[in-house]
Amino acid sequence: MKAIQVLTAIGIIAGALLGPGQVIWCLFLSGSAGASYQCEPDQEISISLSPDQSPVRLLARIEYRKPRLHFGIGSPRTSFKGVLSRDGKQLWSETFDVTVDDDKKTGVVDLISSYSTFSLQMFMVDTAGDYKFIAKSTRRDDIEIRSITLKVRQNVTEVDLITAIAGFALLFLAFAFGTTKARATRRNSKRKSRTTRLRRDGEVR
Repeated sequence: MKAIQVLTAIGIIAGALLGPGQVIWCLFLSGSAGASYQCEPDQEISISLSPDQSPVRLLARIEYRKPRLHFGIGSPRTSFKGVLSRDGKQLWSETFDVTVDDDKKTGVVDLISSYSTFSLQMFMVDTAGDYKFIAKSTRRDDIEIRSITLKVRQNVTEVDLITAIAGFALLFLAFAFGTTKARATRRNSKRKSRTTRLRRDGEVR
């Protein structure tokens, strides 16, 4: 039984590292930190990039406050379309949004700010110079956007999809195997306890 528990634990740990662990590391932590820039919704800013930073990934950290009582359908959401361009030519765009779940709405303005960080596209920098970034508002609910901080991660690592898929699969299989074995062990234990009680009752009679 202990051997099964050890193997299950090893499988769960290995799966977690190869699957979600690798994805989180590559998207948010790999490489090194570059410059940070403050921007406002619908306000274009300049960011300085050079080829030696490649591959580069941008992180958008949004500070916001929960909305007042929301009367719309669904959870309140504020959406943005992040666009990176150079010399008037769009290089890429990506949508990201802040959503407040129904159970987090307080009915009044929350005085404490909340934060969400979004990992945007990874890209190569071919030419050194100033690039333009803008977070275009595509939907504005009652969420108060306090600030948007654009962080540059340089020399980042790309997610290995095959390894990630294998990690998630291993994590699922190890968890399912461990759960199945635990249930079987509990059933056997209950069966043995029931058998023991019946024997004792028979001996008493």
